[in-house]
Amino acid sequence: LSFAAVQYVRFVPEEIHDGAALAKIEVEAIGDNVALATVERGGSIRAGTSQGNSSLFSDGDHNTTWALSGAINWEENGHWYEWDLGASFWINRMIVEVGAPIVYGGNAVIKDIEISTSDGTQSGGLTSDRVRSNFDYELLTLIDASQTPVRSIYDLQFEPRKTRHIFYRRASSYEPARKIFYLVVEHALYGDGYVAEVVMTSDFIDLGGTSSVRRLTWDADLPPGTYVEIRSQSGDTFIFEEKFYNKNGVEISESQWNKLPKSQKQDIVEIQRPGSDWSGWSQLYLEPDGVFLSPSPRHYVQLQVKLGNDDPDVTPLLRDISLHFDDALISGGVTSR
Repeated sequence: LSFAAVQYVRFVPEEIHDGAALAKIEVEAIGDNVALATVERGGSIRAGTSQGNSSLFSDGDHNTTWALSGAINWEENGHWYEWDLGASFWINRMIVEVGAPIVYGGNAVIKDIEISTSDGTQSGGLTSDRVRSNFDYELLTLIDASQTPVRSIYDLQFEPRKTRHIFYRRASSYEPARKIFYLVVEHALYGDGYVAEVVMTSDFIDLGGTSSVRRLTWDADLPPGTYVEIRSQSGDTFIFEEKFYNKNGVEISESQWNKLPKSQKQDIVEIQRPGSDWSGWSQLYLEPDGVFLSPSPRHYVQLQVKLGNDDPDVTPLLRDISLHFDDALISGGVTSR
């Protein structure tokens, strides 16, 4: 099949013999499609059109699609999506599969596709872009898809890129005589090696009462080309708020959430947030054994850990983080260092 896009395989025996049985089926694929489970791991997908279906090009199901149609410019038509993968990966291959419904004769009208990626670095200056988030995007490819017959699969192979965000859009300008219409069936992502970067935030750590945290220690294996970044914050009080998300993991207002059918939205999420007395994130802990950098004494502590690499062949291993503290003689007092 030469790695064709396949969802179902049917085996029909031409002859049946007594005692015969199928012992094994082995399938060789390109690799793990990291597009799958984007929302479940904390990512999201924003789209300019067909917003209720914008996650369907990343679900691995050929029966679900995201549609583009219209003739005015790409921004007004909403011919774009911005995709947060939830973590950074070393991506070196994308496969974009497109099509059109049978009612249109199965003929898609695409013209062109522009794809850019970002590792999550914020853009250094102001931007006039009304659509993209303020990330430092780098152009990956501009595809001329105007030739006929229109291809159904675009297999893009390139040098590994550290990728957290993907921006996909139609690149062509306004052409009233050339209406765009096609479906993005799947946008699959592949890479080699370890995850490039992930940020993890702990639950709020209850110290069992107001306590004086003296030191923070950690133990990790850090091969050359890897890193670990640890920060802390501390406080005593909390505020609670409700958050509303559509099924694609994009935050929306309560009124928007109430208007959506159940299948198009996630359950209400109650968020526990730091109160006004929390310190904010500290400076980095540069040494495996160092003075606690957040205000103390406090009742609660939260930790944030970033693990990453500059080489997909190596990865850091964080074994342990420990807080060393005593019962406080007074409350409050020591500020951030």
